[in-house]
Amino acid sequence: ASQSLPWGGSSACARCAGAFGFAWCLLPYELPGYASCAGRGITQLGPAIAPLPNSTLWLNASQNALQGLAPATFAHLPRLRELWLDRNRIRALETGAFQGLRELELLDLSQNQLAALGPTALAELTGLQVLLLGGNVLATLHPNALAAQPSLQELHLPNNQLSQLQEVAMATGKLANLSLLDLDSNRISAPCPGPGLISIGLELSLDENPLNISHLLGLPLPNLTALHWSSMRPALDSDLGLACQVLGSLLALTSLDIKHSKVPPSRLAQLGACTNLTWLDLSTTPLSRLQGGVFRAFPRLESLSLDKCKIQQLKQSAWGRVLPQLRVLILRRNHLTKLEDGVFRPLSALTHLDLSRNRLTYLYKGTFLGMASLRTLLLQGCQLAAVTRDTFVYARKVEALDLSDNNLQYIKASAFQSLLHLRTLLLSGNRILTLQKWAFKGLTSLRHLSLAQNGLYKLSQGSFLGLKALETLDLSRNRLLAYGKYDSPAPFASLPALRGLDLGSQEAQPPVRLPSKLFQGLGNLQELSLRDNPGGVFLNLSLAPLAGLLFLDLSDIYPSREGPFSLRPGLFQGLGNLRRLRLDGSSLRDLPGEVFSSLASLEWLSLRENGLRNVSRAPLAGLAALRFLDMAGNPLACSCENAWFQNWSAAEPGVQVALLGSYLCLGPGVSEGLFQAHDLSFCWADLGIVFFAGSFAAISLTLVGSLASAKLGWTLRYGFYLLRAWGRGRLRRDQRGYQYDAYVSCCAEDEAWVVHMLLAKLEEEGQPRFRLCFGPRDFAPGAYYLDNVQRGVSGSRKALCLLSARALESEWCSLEIHLACARAYYRGHDPLVVVFLEDIPNFR
Repeated sequence: ASQSLPWGGSSACARCAGAFGFAWCLLPYELPGYASCAGRGITQLGPAIAPLPNSTLWLNASQNALQGLAPATFAHLPRLRELWLDRNRIRALETGAFQGLRELELLDLSQNQLAALGPTALAELTGLQVLLLGGNVLATLHPNALAAQPSLQELHLPNNQLSQLQEVAMATGKLANLSLLDLDSNRISAPCPGPGLISIGLELSLDENPLNISHLLGLPLPNLTALHWSSMRPALDSDLGLACQVLGSLLALTSLDIKHSKVPPSRLAQLGACTNLTWLDLSTTPLSRLQGGVFRAFPRLESLSLDKCKIQQLKQSAWGRVLPQLRVLILRRNHLTKLEDGVFRPLSALTHLDLSRNRLTYLYKGTFLGMASLRTLLLQGCQLAAVTRDTFVYARKVEALDLSDNNLQYIKASAFQSLLHLRTLLLSGNRILTLQKWAFKGLTSLRHLSLAQNGLYKLSQGSFLGLKALETLDLSRNRLLAYGKYDSPAPFASLPALRGLDLGSQEAQPPVRLPSKLFQGLGNLQELSLRDNPGGVFLNLSLAPLAGLLFLDLSDIYPSREGPFSLRPGLFQGLGNLRRLRLDGSSLRDLPGEVFSSLASLEWLSLRENGLRNVSRAPLAGLAALRFLDMAGNPLACSCENAWFQNWSAAEPGVQVALLGSYLCLGPGVSEGLFQAHDLSFCWADLGIVFFAGSFAAISLTLVGSLASAKLGWTLRYGFYLLRAWGRGRLRRDQRGYQYDAYVSCCAEDEAWVVHMLLAKLEEEGQPRFRLCFGPRDFAPGAYYLDNVQRGVSGSRKALCLLSARALESEWCSLEIHLACARAYYRGHDPLVVVFLEDIPNFR
């Protein structure tokens, strides 16, 4: 929070640092403890994050222009848990850069230009658990680079230039808690055997390295449970026996990722026989036909990924008699056009099935026969043309169903009636024009429904019948404004449990109208999005039925035939519980005085990227609960109309004005500059009082002058001539030539201070520069000391006496002061300037 500061040019800049709205960072109201400084073009991180509260837990400073980190940059943030510095230009880490961050758990330095990691670079990060260093130019790793991180669990080093596996093993050898080591896309070609490899973590990733699998023969890797090795050399299709020999020696291995392996289906049984896998990823391996028990040698398999394997035919026999433990099967991005009845029947324990991006235009009744355990079914982008009440009759316990991006043109009545346990249904990206009555009959457990990006132009009275438990409904990117067809003025009245509704980005054709009672029955709705719609939607739309609304998004509202969007009076009437309001990018030109008067509970208000030039007190005065305000990107004017906002935004301790220090303003005769640095203090003066006082003073002086001239004319004239004569005499005396500007009187003990501080400041720095008479430097050699003092005092315009306890005990200092006082007595001119170098008790 900030405090009110005095008005004026210099203090205006001080307000930028003290304001709750920072110039470089944002504290999202909905994420307490999180600070976002990403993508702000920061070159020096220390000053940018200096105002952040010491309670900050997560700091994101990615996507900036940092080239280094100064020591103690984060010393004021001792509670920091996670720090993102990725996508900068950091070349090296100085010792002490992370001083004070003993509680840091995650550090992301990926996508920088680090060439080395020394033994002291991370010395302060004793609690670090996750370290990301991918995308740098690291060619070597110091053996003690990670010596201070005994709790490290994950080390990510992909896309570097590391070539020696042994170096990495030595650096990680003492990390007893390390569970993941990612070395993808490096230059590792051959390991140097050594004891350090024994301690390599439980999961090792060597994707896209020139390392031959034969080099792992005989290496001690007893703790290795997961191995990622895409593009293995030699390819499995050429020497599967060698691969089996290596994999068979890894006794703890249960997870294997060998994408791009090119192993033929006929040899998968050999791979299964030499391993004991529970997780297998064969993605992008050409497997056009799967049949004849190709996976029967993997009886303990729990997860199998066959993504983009060009599979054209899948037979029930491919699984062998049974795979009792398989729970996850991924078959996305293949060439399947048809699935035979009961094809997955041997997979009785399967809970997750992904068939997305195949060419399954139709699903038969028996496709999912025997899949009583299935909970998640993904059919995105399969070109499905229809679903019927029989399609999912054997997948009754499915809880999440994704049918998005297909060719569905309508939903038949009771199409999903067998899915009594369904909680999430995604139908976005289809061609659905209308919803038939009872289209969702039987979905009594449905919580989330997405119908976004369809061609919906009409909502019927019975469109959502039966969805008593529905909590979120996405109808964005449809055509509900194109024709204005509504069989019922309140189509959502049958959704009493609805908490979130998205009606954004509707295709519109004038005239644009929505029923005034559109939201009737939605008293429990908490989140509503009407973003990216024409302004004419709100001319007659009533939000009053939304008494429980907490978040409202009216961003990116564009002009309609009726004109540009504006906040009409009473628009937010009835929204007394609203907490968050977004009005970004809606071309708002002004804020009516009473527009937010009914929003007594509003805590978060965003007005970014509008056309607001002036922000007056009236719209914000009634927002007693406001805690966050974002006005960035508005063309604010450097005018008195914004004087209140400038003062309030910097002085209000309870409101964060997002990025306040970066706001710019422009006005007549004023070049663009920082809004908070512009001096508007003159705006607070009451011009009426100023004019009254000026005119009163002028009239009074005229009357007094006339009276004095009439009564005391000759006396005043005589006084004028006397004063002129005295002034001319003073001027002649002051114009006499002086050799020095001041004579410096001090004791011998203070001479060092005079040389290093006084002379340096007054004679060498600043304007004007003075010439001082300093005894040890300017006294004539061989002359009597008293004569030198006499000439120095009389030849100087002033006498500068530096008093200290020792100077009061010096007889010479006393003499010099007496000579200066004598000059004041005889010449009528006081040259004495006294400076106390220390506190001197009164009794002295």
